[in-house]
Amino acid sequence: ARGHIIYSCVRKVVATAGGLYNAGGSDAGHTKIRRHKGTNTRITLDIKQGGFAMKVLTVGLMFTALLLGGCSVGEDLKSGLDELLKPAAKPDIEVDATVAEIDAVAALKSDSAKLAGFKAIASRKGLPERAQVHLVTPVIEKLYSDSDKQEVLLLLINNPGFTHTAKKEVIDRLNKIKPEQVRITILGAINQRNSLR
Repeated sequence: ARGHIIYSCVRKVVATAGGLYNAGGSDAGHTKIRRHKGTNTRITLDIKQGGFAMKVLTVGLMFTALLLGGCSVGEDLKSGLDELLKPAAKPDIEVDATVAEIDAVAALKSDSAKLAGFKAIASRKGLPERAQVHLVTPVIEKLYSDSDKQEVLLLLINNPGFTHTAKKEVIDRLNKIKPEQVRITILGAINQRNSLR
């Protein structure tokens, strides 16, 4: 009987939390309850998303149920709580916008317009790493002139925010540029960089 009361109590608490999640506009997760013999009830959390306030409320409600009902906490609960308290990744709108800008420039028909657009982006202060990496391939594949490719890549390499990841991308793509002298110039510029982020 006691186990049944505890089980019912926890179900009501979780149902309340679930209703609050739905009211908050999140349906990306769910909570499972499994009843065990005796007075123990095992709780398995599988909540992947949801507002932070809702997560805190859920944790609070479940701990209340545990304290009042004397439920035992298994490893599933611990891992579920760890997942709940993990900060949600925030979309980086600025980086996404820069990547979209690079794609838009690459789609232009005019080579001079592409060159101007790529140069502006490559020399931009604070250019995010993902944008730096994304820029390399369109510069090499979409610009016709090898000297234009060299000019843009040198601007990128000399950008104060140039990173090791972007450096690796340039080196990995370098064999796509046919003239050896252009490759030598680009490698020389990379070697001259004293420090990278």
